[in-house]
Parts: sequence; structure tokens; C-alpha cells
Amino acid sequence: MSQRKGSSPKFIGPGAVQRLAKQTQREFKLTYAAAVAKAKQQLGISPMIVTIGSTIVDRVVQFTSEVTLNGATAASYAWNFGDAQTATTEDVSDQTYATSGTYLVTLVVTDTDGKTVTATKWITVGSAMEATIEHTAALLVVQFTSEVVLNGATADTYAWDLDDGQTATTEDVADVTYSGAGTYDVSLTVTDTEGLTTVATTQVTVAAT
Repeated sequence: MSQRKGSSPKFIGPGAVQRLAKQTQREFKLTYAAAVAKAKQQLGISPMIVTIGSTIVDRVVQFTSEVTLNGATAASYAWNFGDAQTATTEDVSDQTYATSGTYLVTLVVTDTDGKTVTATKWITVGSAMEATIEHTAALLVVQFTSEVVLNGATADTYAWDLDDGQTATTEDVADVTYSGAGTYDVSLTVTDTEGLTTVATTQVTVAAT
């Protein structure tokens, strides 16, 4: 986490805000909180700016907060990682997601004046599966095999569309016999135990003689 001042040419510290707030409070008979807000407005102090940084390795994420402050100090941090997990530290190391997917991360920063700023960021964790199809043909008969690269999950189902009106649900398919010579479009959809899917396609050409 880093905290930096605003980009104004001259930094206006909290002491200046407090002095002007007290003067404003006496002059306009305001509450102190209202006087502080008015003083910041008069001094041209902008609100906090908060951004979220992230480094992702598979399902493990390092989160950092980038906070630009002007006239106050960050007092608290409230993270929500989009999967029911939370944290209250400035930065978060080794945040692990149980399943692959896309999550909305939220960080709420509250400063010493009681002002809050919310930053959000979408992240995608976990590597997608990769599937390929291999085949060998002998006249009208074809042997199909699947090659699936998984990352942190297990293949759950296989759905083959072998064209020519034929389907299969096994990992590999042996002795698929086509009705006639030609080129057929074959697809394989693999679903893992987390419900994520990947699709592989190929063409196979068979001959009657």
C-alpha cells in the first residue's frame, strides 16, 4: 500500500484545515464537521482517490491499495473479495480463491475525518482448461482420443458431437464408423468439477476405399 499526496502544487496539511475550520465555525456558527467540510472546499482539497492493484497466480492473488490522501490519514480498510471472504489490512497477501472464475473485488477506505471512498476491480482467477482432439482413421472407422490440460480442477464430463448424427460421453471414443466417405466436423466439450467448460474442434476425412 502506498499513500501519496494530491497533485496540487502546494500540499495543504491538516493543520491548515483545522485552523480554517475553527474560523469558519465561529463565523458561520456551523458544527465542526460542517466547518471542516467547508474549509476543505475553500482550500480546494480534493477527496481521497483509491485504486486496487493485483497480481494473480492461478487462484492466489496479492492485493495492494493505492491511496491518494489530501489533508487526512487513512484510518481503516475494508476489503470484500467477491467470494464471501473479507479483510481489514492495507494490503492482502496470498488471498486464495476456492474456485476459478471472475470476481468483483471492493475496497472501502475510511479516513480520519470519517470520509469513505470505494474502489472496485474485476479479477479472473484460475487458468482455463485446454482440450485438443487426436484421431486416426482406417477407411470409414475412426479412433478419437482427447488431450485435456487442467489447472486445479478435474475433468467431470465429456460431450462429443461426432457429426453424422453420432455422439459420445466417454473420454476417448473407439471405432466410430461413418456412414459414407467425406469430411466431418467433430467437437468435444469438456466440463470440469467447477462447472467451467472448454471446447475443442477438428475435422476428420474418411474414405470408403
